[in-house]
Amino acid sequence: MLEEVKTLLGISEDDRSKDDIITFIIKRVEKRVCSYCNVKSVPKGLEETVLFMVVDTYRSTQYGQEKVDSEMKGMSEGDVSWSYQTASQIAIEKIKNPSLIEDYRSELNSYRKVRWPT
Repeated sequence: MLEEVKTLLGISEDDRSKDDIITFIIKRVEKRVCSYCNVKSVPKGLEETVLFMVVDTYRSTQYGQEKVDSEMKGMSEGDVSWSYQTASQIAIEKIKNPSLIEDYRSELNSYRKVRWPT
């Protein structure tokens, strides 16, 4: 999966500088998918979905960077006003809104198993 992710991201196979970060994201996404679907391992039919989730996570986060860029939060023209979100505000927002699962819910739901109370 590492090589497929690198291909989709346009990272050369010879470039090993981001392998640890990509591997971390792969493990994290697989863990989230397994937890959401209530399975022990990623079903074969979800491997492509996990691949795209990893690419989305890589692009939306700034893992591996010491300094995280801030995002524009608001802008006004009259009396000129700009506001930015700090890295911690962005991270908190992402934790509160787990959109990664939401974006792929329809694909994941077909593999989701019901957890019966014990």
